[in-house]
Amino acid sequence: MSSRREPRRPTTLVGMASLVLGAMLALGGCDTFIGDRVSGLPEPQQWEALPLRGLLTRPSIAVEAIELCHTERCGYDAAVGRFIFDKGEADAWRRSVLDPAALARLVYDPDRIGARKGPDKPRIAVERFDLPSWKGSTIAILGERKHAFGVLLERPEGRGLAVILVFAAHADVARRVALAAAG
Repeated sequence: MSSRREPRRPTTLVGMASLVLGAMLALGGCDTFIGDRVSGLPEPQQWEALPLRGLLTRPSIAVEAIELCHTERCGYDAAVGRFIFDKGEADAWRRSVLDPAALARLVYDPDRIGARKGPDKPRIAVERFDLPSWKGSTIAILGERKHAFGVLLERPEGRGLAVILVFAAHADVARRVALAAAG
């Protein structure tokens, strides 16, 4: 029996929400690289920069950075990403994320994530959450036993839209990480 401890995988809806994020962005390509860091995160040395695909299948979305922090390192599970969307892509993506019915389909669609046990679908709540230089929303995915909370922030940048997306197991953590990432 080995004494080496296996890394912990997120078992909460945070992991599922991160997968939804990845599916929504349709990451593709063969080459991977470690992305840049998200500046301003609390306890930055504890966060892990995630490998990113060399190119998105959509040239209209640029990944600046994606980072993850686990409970063992930060005291909470959270994921944060910074992206640049061209205007048309941002509008389409925003409609799918900020429309509770569309988001619920992304979270619960059995064709996307496989059959689920139990009849209860998660409840989705989207509320406005603006900062001085960012517009945004909070997203709550409320399952029967587990929950995930997100913050989506955006602001014009160049000819596109800068987007920060955070998911965490607790609403206060998602807000705190989003505030830090927004600077």
